[in-house]
Amino acid sequence: MPMNLPRLLLVSDRKREREGALEAAIRAGAGFVQIREKDLGPDAVAERIAALPGTRPGDAHAAPLVCINGQPELARRLGLGLHLPADHPPVDRTSIVFTGRSVHDQDEALRALDDGIDYLIVGTLFASASKPGRMPLGLAAFERLVRLVEPLPVFGIGGISPARVVAVTGAGAHGVAVCGAILVAPDPSAATRQFLQELSR
Repeated sequence: MPMNLPRLLLVSDRKREREGALEAAIRAGAGFVQIREKDLGPDAVAERIAALPGTRPGDAHAAPLVCINGQPELARRLGLGLHLPADHPPVDRTSIVFTGRSVHDQDEALRALDDGIDYLIVGTLFASASKPGRMPLGLAAFERLVRLVEPLPVFGIGGISPARVVAVTGAGAHGVAVCGAILVAPDPSAATRQFLQELSR
């Protein structure tokens, strides 16, 4: 059975995001977070996770569903999900709660299926400031990949604004993965609520 995942996946980037933006977005309703800090070691990533809303004693806010990018041993140690970049080799999934992978084309998507992945992030869907050199996939190619891996949950990523959410979900996506559109926004809480509103349509 496919996992029942939140439809908004927020991808961290502490080098770009406004101070406190990740925490504000979680408190505004972002319930699924990927900690993507490739230059940080396991202890520093664990510290960032421990500071998220809902993870400290006495914090009444619900803790988000968390996956860690590219660090399987840390995901095992903390009992969290693992997200793998497209070029990351398959990992032993023992004691890892769930696993996702980024893919860009049909071959990568099929390999991810063979690995027993629980969800996919597919992109770059539109032109994106965070991936300036990557050719956008476009909605038609994206929809073909979504159909190829059904019923696996797929999140579209890359250049997605609230105005584009309905087009992405209309192409079959379970949801959207977002970084700068929320974490660099003047009001990350308002941006989060706007995405959630579009995803609820």
